[in-house]
Amino acid sequence: MKALTEKSDVKKMILQHKAMMASRFSTLILMLTMMAQLNGQAQELRFNAHAVIAGSGESLPGLGLGVEAPIGKLFSTSVDANMGFHQLGSVVLIKPSLNFYFSKRQTGIFVGPTLNYFSLINRKNGEERQPGSSMYGLGFNIGGKGNLSETLNMHVVLTPQASIGNFNGVTLTTNIQMGVGLRL
Repeated sequence: MKALTEKSDVKKMILQHKAMMASRFSTLILMLTMMAQLNGQAQELRFNAHAVIAGSGESLPGLGLGVEAPIGKLFSTSVDANMGFHQLGSVVLIKPSLNFYFSKRQTGIFVGPTLNYFSLINRKNGEERQPGSSMYGLGFNIGGKGNLSETLNMHVVLTPQASIGNFNGVTLTTNIQMGVGLRL
């Protein structure tokens, strides 16, 4: 009976964790959108394809959405939420970042720091997700963005990072992201 209660407690913790992350993510996107509206500058909504490559050579392909808002002539802030698929199961990657553009049009090459949150959200083999199956990373973006039209653009971002968590201690990973954005 005690094992059943512990299993139920783990499920409750997972649901609470997901709700908390969804709430934080929603708040962050809302803040970014409000900043862009107050600036009177356009923001961008984008669709991403990404791959995370771990130091062990494993890859994690997936899809996601992102939002970017300028916070000055050369700076922007962005948040990307990506869903990936791994041999262990599905994962979520949330990546807020600050970008410095070398052009006032906020196109061309950009660089900047980024944080990453990576979490295993379910397992293929039906096992319970263990609490703490998450990693937090610190890295930097090296990317480029070009206009396809007045309202559409394309971006490519390479993000080397060091991640810590309950998987293997400190792990070096690289996130490669390509996307098409719609300027609003």
